[in-house]
Amino acid sequence: MYIRSQLTIVFRLVHTVGITQVRLILLYTTIYGVNIPFSFTYTNNQSSFSHPFNQYGLQPSYKWIQGYIGYSSMSFSPYTMNGFLFYGVGVELTPPGIFQISSMFGRLQKTVFPDTTLNQIEPAHKRMAHATKIGIHKNQQSVSVNFLRAYDVKSFAADTNLGYPYIPTQENAALSLEYSTQLAERISLQGEFASSYITKDTHEETVKIHNEIMRIPLWFMTNTASTFNRKAFKTSIQYTQGVFLIGLGYERVDPEYQTFGAYYFTNNLENSTLQLALQLFNNKFSVSGNTGLQRDNLDNKQMNNTLRLVASTQLQYTATEKLQLSASYSNFASYTNVRSTFDYINAQDPYSLYDTLNFRQISQSSSFSSNYNFGSSQDKSQQISISGLWQETRETHTIDSVQSSYFYNAGSSYSINFIPIDLSCNVSLHYNFTEAQGNPSHTLGPTIGASKSLLDKSLRLSLSTSYNQVMQQARVQSKVLNLRIGANYTIKKVHAISLASSLQHAISQAHTRKIVYTTISYAYSFNILPRKIEDPN
Repeated sequence: MYIRSQLTIVFRLVHTVGITQVRLILLYTTIYGVNIPFSFTYTNNQSSFSHPFNQYGLQPSYKWIQGYIGYSSMSFSPYTMNGFLFYGVGVELTPPGIFQISSMFGRLQKTVFPDTTLNQIEPAHKRMAHATKIGIHKNQQSVSVNFLRAYDVKSFAADTNLGYPYIPTQENAALSLEYSTQLAERISLQGEFASSYITKDTHEETVKIHNEIMRIPLWFMTNTASTFNRKAFKTSIQYTQGVFLIGLGYERVDPEYQTFGAYYFTNNLENSTLQLALQLFNNKFSVSGNTGLQRDNLDNKQMNNTLRLVASTQLQYTATEKLQLSASYSNFASYTNVRSTFDYINAQDPYSLYDTLNFRQISQSSSFSSNYNFGSSQDKSQQISISGLWQETRETHTIDSVQSSYFYNAGSSYSINFIPIDLSCNVSLHYNFTEAQGNPSHTLGPTIGASKSLLDKSLRLSLSTSYNQVMQQARVQSKVLNLRIGANYTIKKVHAISLASSLQHAISQAHTRKIVYTTISYAYSFNILPRKIEDPN
């Protein structure tokens, strides 16, 4: 038995014309599968020892135990704890048998003190939370209970002399029940019911209510005049027969339904849908979708009611082993985090795109993709890919004012792989169109790249270049040229050295900028304990 571990040293250099060079050395160790990063930073002005990122997290695992330490996110239910970043500890236990347990405890929100010089920063108290999910699964039957309690810890008081406003402390308790069962050989039923209580101000006078024993979330929180309750419910029943599936679904989410364990909620709606799925032509063609009616204004507090037809569909077609096609469309309201392809093409810092809060609410979306492999032989293989994405957002500001934004992303690529010499080449063209608040913007540009293996595949070299320009009102607003080189060298499977360098030349109406971003890393893999030798006797 032995423990596989790794030590990695990374050197990064960023040079911008007119700006002081910055050098950064990072050290990582991996023990028991746990990444432990630290950093030593050196610049022309100072040196310091620190953690490498503002968010530091470990996720150790052993057999059926998964741990979370530091900054992490866990998802128990879309109506309770759903991917919210927290600082604390968590665990998921999935032992053999019928029980599964997940739990977390930590901080959801740091204290943000009022700052009279920065009015755009919203002050907030520290917010803590604990959540638990307990599930039982057996013979296609399952039931689970999810519970979340979040509460603010008073971090500052109102002070007229300091200009501190009164910020109330809040609490939230949410409970949900999930179920799934097989009613018959081909009929299944699943669903979830959730209830969320939120107290807007815990310092108000407490209120005694009737039948509190039946309102379980109130057992764990302060109930005042500002406490309100919202519910959510969804269920579906499906019938499957060979390649055919039909089902009915219903979902209702009360107005203002929310919990402190999720970033966004699509609420104040009622969906009644019909689900269909079908596979044809020996499973080469598959189609699935939902269609039905969606109603809003469930509490009749808005002046207008909306009853509309909603639908989503997905198509997949494997025409041959060489050609695959897929398409989708949906007008269900949802939140998603989508970036332009050029955000990735022009990114210099690999961590600059890790913004999980860059969400937009989508009212309609459609996508298309195709892949065609041809000319495949022992000597080479070729592929052509085409993809497209369209999204629309609609925000209602007043009765007569509805603002729409549009996002288009399209791309095509060609790649060829020369197998005997292990050389790959590719060329692609991308286009993006964005229109927000009546201001259209176009971005267009190609990318060319190649990579090759040498020295019995122990050395891999890569080279690519891209160019794109942004146009608004038929005028070029900016141009960006990228040049990237890379090399990865492995020695005896335990030493790995890599180099990645990029040059970006950006020209805009305001300024011209050149940036060189270089990363050199060395990784050493080793065994902490020697491998045990089996006794032949």
